[in-house]
Amino acid sequence: MALACDLSLPAGVFMPTILWGCLLGTLFGELVRYVVTDPASKTGVPIGAYALVGATAALAGVFRGSISLVVIMLEGTGHVDYLLPLLIGVAVANLAGAGFGALLGCEGSFYDLQLAAARVPFLRHHSAPETAEDASSCPLIDRVSATVAEVMSRDPVCLNRVESVARIVRVLRTNSHNGFPVVDGTEELSLENVGRSRGDSVRKGKVVGLILRSQLMVLLARRAFVEVAPSVPASMPAARASAGGRAIRDFLNIFCRERVAASSSASDEDTGSEEIFPAFSGLGIDELRKYYDTLDADMRTFHHRHSHGDRTVSVSNAALDRIGLTDSELANYKCDVSAFMKIAPLTVNERCSVWRAANYLIDVGLRHLPVVDNGNEVVGMLTRGDLCGCAGDGEE
Repeated sequence: MALACDLSLPAGVFMPTILWGCLLGTLFGELVRYVVTDPASKTGVPIGAYALVGATAALAGVFRGSISLVVIMLEGTGHVDYLLPLLIGVAVANLAGAGFGALLGCEGSFYDLQLAAARVPFLRHHSAPETAEDASSCPLIDRVSATVAEVMSRDPVCLNRVESVARIVRVLRTNSHNGFPVVDGTEELSLENVGRSRGDSVRKGKVVGLILRSQLMVLLARRAFVEVAPSVPASMPAARASAGGRAIRDFLNIFCRERVAASSSASDEDTGSEEIFPAFSGLGIDELRKYYDTLDADMRTFHHRHSHGDRTVSVSNAALDRIGLTDSELANYKCDVSAFMKIAPLTVNERCSVWRAANYLIDVGLRHLPVVDNGNEVVGMLTRGDLCGCAGDGEE
């Protein structure tokens, strides 16, 4: 079982636990058969029943299971007459596990101990306390009136819709965060003014999206750059000129439709579309869709292709160096992250209760929860590490 837990193999611990539980149950059954002196009774000792109860008790002691394990074993074997021995074995195993865990200071199931050893911030479901006495015994927070502003990480590093490649690289190198809010503003605050030591600036503005670190790595590796903010050709009608301020995806879609329309209308005059839109000659909607599908697939499978069991490897500074960005790319190009960010992410107000924010993270399965003020401007970021840090359950 120790090998199954520590080796990087898809073995798991469920079957090894059943195996040694069966062995101990069989050993106890053989001991009972040896102690019994009546020859007729020796042949009637059900060794298989002892093995079944031993396996169930082992699972209950390791994973802290209860009635569900009994139901699984009864359904799997079909021996309903083993109900009482299974219930007794599960109860004794849980009591023994809880007792030894309290003595050794390692309460919880085997999975809880693995999470604690790996320093993974894990939130459990808790009911909000109604009184201060209930709150004092709750492991999540020690104040009933606690707000998100008291536990959040302040002054988050934000990105603009269209951000320079140089700043994206600088942000990735100087921060270990895995998610960055995308804001629709240009106000910057020096980090020296907010007590930080990183040579960067904090963007302030209204939140419009959230982009992950792995997505930024894919955009840099695929060179999904633009030289300048997309501009509209002079030949395009003024009604379509408003697309210049939209996301690059919408702009290119409109651009391609204009190209197709211009190409069809110019065919009678024997004029090629390359003369009208030379920069996008040969680029159609299908090619654009295929290009974005490729980027999306790379973003979804990024950690599966590069993690090697540790996601920090695929987003480290060494991985950033392997992309091989040139000085020209850093100085002259930008990334339009608005086409790939998570639009309208779930946010909470800074005056929101910690209990409600914790339920958002647990129930929705969020990893990052932007915190905004009354004007919808980002003022902080809330993660599981922030809540576990204030609860004392894990490391920040």
